[in-house]
Amino acid sequence: MPGRMKYTDEFVREAVLLAQRVGNLEAAKQLGTEESNIRRWRSVGSLFARSRNKSTLLSELSGLILTYGPDITVHLYGQKCPHAGEWMKYWRSWPDFRGEAYNILPYAREYNKRTHLEVKDAQFLIGGDAHYWPHWGASTAHRAFVHFGKLLKPSHVVLNGDVFDLPQVTHHRPIAWKKHPDIRDEIEEVRTRLGEIQTSCHGAERYWVWGNHDLRYDNRLAEKIPQYEDVTGMRLQHHFVEWKFQNAIRINDTELEIKHRYRAGEMAVRLNVMRSGISYLTGHDHNRQLYRWRNARGTFYGINPGLMAEASGPQFEYDENHILNHDSGLAVITFEKGKMLPPELIEVMEPGKVFFRGRVTEL
Repeated sequence: MPGRMKYTDEFVREAVLLAQRVGNLEAAKQLGTEESNIRRWRSVGSLFARSRNKSTLLSELSGLILTYGPDITVHLYGQKCPHAGEWMKYWRSWPDFRGEAYNILPYAREYNKRTHLEVKDAQFLIGGDAHYWPHWGASTAHRAFVHFGKLLKPSHVVLNGDVFDLPQVTHHRPIAWKKHPDIRDEIEEVRTRLGEIQTSCHGAERYWVWGNHDLRYDNRLAEKIPQYEDVTGMRLQHHFVEWKFQNAIRINDTELEIKHRYRAGEMAVRLNVMRSGISYLTGHDHNRQLYRWRNARGTFYGINPGLMAEASGPQFEYDENHILNHDSGLAVITFEKGKMLPPELIEVMEPGKVFFRGRVTEL
């Protein structure tokens, strides 16, 4: 029922900016001025209907959708059926927002999917922000992933976004005459590195959480040649069929969520666990942190294992040699009898050396 939709001021501001960016000024005006939820629903529907690149628009909206909750999800997916009567049929057919609602539309299935896992005794080896770069060699954190994959024999491995860098298809302006690797070379580099992980973690379930850099591949193709939508190779998943792709992973419902990014800034790890009410593992800002939060339900953790790339690598020359709080590492998350144990970090100390469980390992 449209009257039940709750638009937060934050969501309205972000949706207005998005509408302006894609050139639908009428939708932006209605979103910003109309108090009626029904009118706002129609203006978002108009925003979608008038966009030539619907896949790109929906992928950008996905961040807003997941940030502002399932009510917004259902409301925005009404874009596919802009008439109230048709939308009501969709509303009645979505009883479980956490499950079926994310799997109704093709784009929802591929880019906006939350995978739910139920585990009893399991161990997750998690790394993110690898930003693999051709001809640069394996980073210390990558070598640690391979080493501890063999040693720990995890039941699940998770790449938590930004496996790729893809600077050739960014919307950022170039840095003078800096040369970037070919996309073909990036794909081959990622295949090589993931092959090493697959071999070392033989038998583990493999999950790839979308990162904003990974989405550059599909976003650019959808923007420039949308006619090739269903051609093999036009989606990043086509090149890595051994991995399961999703936007987020929820484990045991209220134990842990793994997502590339949620809140932003220096306090992101703390805000993630406080706002979500569950343990929350993210990457994105390359800032290795572990934060403990206790409330009436128990103890939960905000976790960021840091990046898998070398912080001084060529991927990050945009930082102009600033002194940044970036560190490399991995996370090990263990479950016993369905309960998550305190998280552990594998910390890169310096190139070739990592610290884990009280010991320094040279790689």
